This record gives sequence, C-alpha cells and structure tokens, in this order.
Amino acid sequence: MDPLIGRAAGRVGLSLERLLQLLPRELTLWVDPYEVSYRIGDDGGSICVLYQAPASYGGMLSCKNQMMLGRSSPSKNYIMTVSS
Repeated sequence: MDPLIGRAAGRVGLSLERLLQLLPRELTLWVDPYEVSYRIGDDGGSICVLYQAPASYGGMLSCKNQMMLGRSSPSKNYIMTVSS
C-alpha cells in the first residue's frame, strides 16, 4: 500500500489492518492533475471517477476522455495499487 494512503487512514483513526479490511483487494487508484479515479479488479475492470475538477481548471484530458480516444488505462506513472 502507498504510504500516503496509510498516513491518511491513521489521521482519521483507521489502523492499517482495518483499512485493508475495508478496501477491495484489487483496488487501483490514480490521481491526475484534475481528476481522481479508481478501478476494482484487474485490467478489465471499469474505471470510475471519484472527483473531477470543474472545466474552468484547464483543458487536460480526463480519464473518461482518454478512454473515448482509445486509451484503455491511464499512464502507469499515476497508478497506485492497494493490496495486502
């Protein structure tokens, strides 16, 4: 698990063990400049957007737009896999 996720859990009172119980085993989370997305499952899972900044923040391609352009997943530079 990414240390930043573990620290955030600790700040809200969750132990690492409890956090791992609450999260799906194959959760992949990534943060783009204007969007936070996740996927549960392997490469065939659906991508869901948790947060998307208002359009006034710029013309960056969102994950949804990247998929529509034929990109099946975001850049590997931004992917963080949570597993036990």
